Amino acid sequence: MKQTNRLTRSILTFLLIGLLTAVVASCDILVLDNETDETTATPTVADTTAEETPSDTTDPLPEEPSLFVAFSSLEDVRTFVQCTNAGEEEYKANTPKPVVHYTEACRVVPYLTSLPIPTVNSEDMEWEVAVHFYDYTVDKKILVIYYDIDEIRYSFAYSFYDYSPEPKEGDPVHTVELDGYSVDLYGPDEMYGKWYGGYMTYDTTSITVSVYCDATEITAVTLDHFDLLPLIPEDE
Repeated sequence: MKQTNRLTRSILTFLLIGLLTAVVASCDILVLDNETDETTATPTVADTTAEETPSDTTDPLPEEPSLFVAFSSLEDVRTFVQCTNAGEEEYKANTPKPVVHYTEACRVVPYLTSLPIPTVNSEDMEWEVAVHFYDYTVDKKILVIYYDIDEIRYSFAYSFYDYSPEPKEGDPVHTVELDGYSVDLYGPDEMYGKWYGGYMTYDTTSITVSVYCDATEITAVTLDHFDLLPLIPEDE
């Protein structure tokens, strides 16, 4: 009986020793895994730091206008001006296109009516027009009128700020006239191509005159089909 008890105790002792060994071994493995995790986590921290580094901002951001108004016809421009001049109630009642706040419309109207604009004088000619007004946060306002006639686009950009165009190098490729104003056209544009442009001054406002066409057509371009006329005649 005593031998049986000794044998039982010996077996239990061996089992206990084996269990303790297994526990210690498992603890060593867990510690090793933790160290490995910490080691592999180090690059992750570095990557996160790299992502938080500000990106390169040396390239200037494009300048955005504080107000941009686009018209798809001269009739829309006339309605816009007439409704604005009639007062806020008339403006809200008719809601002319484009829809902008009345106070913003009051900012735009003086630049739409301060100078005559190029107007097609031929009833037989088919054309499309678009009028864009840009008002920037700085004291810089621009009115651009685009005419699409046949395959040629004409652009007239009025610069309502202290703008002195840089002198062009070389000789003009073509000269056009608009109601007695002579405009030397240079080009084509190095970046956009097919654009030929020059400048004229009406009163104190610089007007950029640009023509988009093939090189073989530029010498035949004329502005004879345009007249400089007020947007709204005085008798209206």
